[in-house]
Amino acid sequence: MEEVTVLLPLYNESIKFVKEALDSILNQTFSEIKIYITLDNPQNYLLEEYIRKQQMNDHRIKFSVNEKNLGLAATLNKMISTVDTKYIARMDADDISYNKRLKEQFRFMQEHPDVDLCGCNAIYIDQEGKKLKKNEWIPQQHNTIQTCLE
Repeated sequence: MEEVTVLLPLYNESIKFVKEALDSILNQTFSEIKIYITLDNPQNYLLEEYIRKQQMNDHRIKFSVNEKNLGLAATLNKMISTVDTKYIARMDADDISYNKRLKEQFRFMQEHPDVDLCGCNAIYIDQEGKKLKKNEWIPQQHNTIQTCLE
């Protein structure tokens, strides 16, 4: 049974970036996932064709194309409205997840039922995938997170 739905909204990203992002999710050590991909650019036929091919190769991928451009927030809300798993994970087309990301986040959420949201650190990379820097400032303590949200 799937436990996590990964949301991957797309617009006009390169197939190279989308491939890396999608591969990083498909190759997770935690496999009890669904992957919802929505293309928010109905004129991006190359990206649509690429995702449809990937969908044929992996039953976990659910793909849709918006009839017209809705924007990121509306696309995410539309995607969220179809989720039937307890947990949702977010990806952007230029994100690459470590292969244990979902396993560790799922474990954390299971062990901390009082927590509603968890995130992770990031390493910035350039167009060729070269590591540039680690995101040094991600709040990790409840009080710091709460202050950042105010």
